[in-house]
Amino acid sequence: MAYGQDGTRRAYASDANYSVDGTGQYRAVKRTATGVILCGAADIDFLGILQDDPALGEAATVKTDGATKAVAGGAIVITDELTTDAAGRIVAATTGQVIVGRPLEVASGTGVVFAMEIRAGGTK
Repeated sequence: MAYGQDGTRRAYASDANYSVDGTGQYRAVKRTATGVILCGAADIDFLGILQDDPALGEAATVKTDGATKAVAGGAIVITDELTTDAAGRIVAATTGQVIVGRPLEVASGTGVVFAMEIRAGGTK
């Protein structure tokens, strides 16, 4: 199923090299003092989803709201509320975790790229 890519995109310096193997694209990121890095598990500092694979110091395009592609850290069903795992992937939230969005489609497991809507804020 196709979803529009509406929403806000912002550019920040990349504080890590994601160009070598593309490990950053479509993963959750957070701000640092000098740019952005991948989020940790249930990261309260979630900023958005990285849209490209920048090298260290290059501009990183971050989607901060609306529909986006994301990398799943496990199976996702359409009724899940979503949070981040330790590798910046998107996973189903459990009680007490920070919510970063809702799925627009299911993901069968880790590494699957799926569509989600960024809706940061609140806890499960």
